[in-house]
Amino acid sequence: MDQPDRSEQTQMRYLATAEQLQRRAAREMQLPPGLLPSPITLVHWLIQLRPTLRPASWRQYRAATFALLDDMNSEEAGLATLELLQADSTPCLRRPAYPRTSGQKMRRLPQVELDKLLTHLATHPSRWSAGLALWLQAGRLTGLRPCEWPSAQLLYKDDEPVLKARNAKHSNGRSHGEFRHLRLGLLDADALQVVVDMLAWVQQIQTQHHWEAVTGGCRDTLTRVTRQLWPRRKRFPTLYSARHQFAADAKKSGMPPVELAALMGHAVSDTVVEHYGRRTHGQSGFSVQADPDDVARVIDRPVTWDEKHRFLVRVRA
Repeated sequence: MDQPDRSEQTQMRYLATAEQLQRRAAREMQLPPGLLPSPITLVHWLIQLRPTLRPASWRQYRAATFALLDDMNSEEAGLATLELLQADSTPCLRRPAYPRTSGQKMRRLPQVELDKLLTHLATHPSRWSAGLALWLQAGRLTGLRPCEWPSAQLLYKDDEPVLKARNAKHSNGRSHGEFRHLRLGLLDADALQVVVDMLAWVQQIQTQHHWEAVTGGCRDTLTRVTRQLWPRRKRFPTLYSARHQFAADAKKSGMPPVELAALMGHAVSDTVVEHYGRRTHGQSGFSVQADPDDVARVIDRPVTWDEKHRFLVRVRA
């Protein structure tokens, strides 16, 4: 078989591989059905994925993406090609990709590790680093779930700043109401500014990308950075770690479970006690207050610690 035939078959194989990569990227970014990432978005996703790939896999995926971009023959595809050409500075792994399992997720985000992450993100800027830095700080201050940020807004009640967020679990009855309200009047000016900046970034970035793509980009950036900072660890911070730390800090401050449940958007008080950050992982300085109306809607189901058997038990009425 002559060279032209081999080249045509290779091109078809590369395009098929690139189509698979597009579908995988769309799934991981949780894009709407039928929507594929743009050339630039696909290249950014692939570059974020590279640290988890073996060198041979990276070469195959890179060649397939080049074939796809060449086939598109557009200005954006040309820009994406240039970015992909400059991606060789990112190292590949010579071991299997890191599995995304719950056993690797840290249920806390202490300040010392947050500071280390923020320093790395500031000194190694990337597409999502600035937004991720805001996200981690604001998540630790407010405890919002990643999917709740697009609905959040800052209101003022009697001159006090109040963060209003739509509860993600409201539709299946696992929340105390459709919205919750976090009173931020006791936050210092710098902390409140972080929340304001996060809300502004969320509104701005949504004009360019679907929120699912934003979440995927920030999550993948955090995965890459944490593996670089702590390569020997078995557990790593995630976007949800900030929410766990929020709960741990509230417990450390002595906040009653029913009030914390209101802040977390839970329907019952024992959920936050059993499943969220431990009091021993909490740090001082918690300043967020629950709205009394939200607290009144939470079902208070007290639990206590069984010292002999070392587990939580519900207190019977």
